[in-house]
Amino acid sequence: FEKRMQKKPAAQGKGGVINVVLGSILNMISAFLIFVFFLISLESLFSIGLSVSLTVYAYNIARNDPTFEGNMSWTLLTFAVITPLTTSIGMAFKRRESALVQIADFKV
Repeated sequence: FEKRMQKKPAAQGKGGVINVVLGSILNMISAFLIFVFFLISLESLFSIGLSVSLTVYAYNIARNDPTFEGNMSWTLLTFAVITPLTTSIGMAFKRRESALVQIADFKV
């Protein structure tokens, strides 16, 4: 009767907690490597550097010049931010659809 009443641990697979922790660490390492190798390019590093440097430049101008108002046209903001954002979202959906088609072809 005592053997039946003993609770078994939740399904952790062979090896228990150590395999779960090791698997999580390996997943994080692989996700980081995929991020570095496939998502970081020369263009992205250039755009990050340009964005940071122009932001610091504009901040220093505004801090040192009391007549600087810093007004910006909303049209410029729309073309500079919103248009690339919508384009990248559209491309992401196209890639997703292409991947789903390829997965469906692979299963058949």
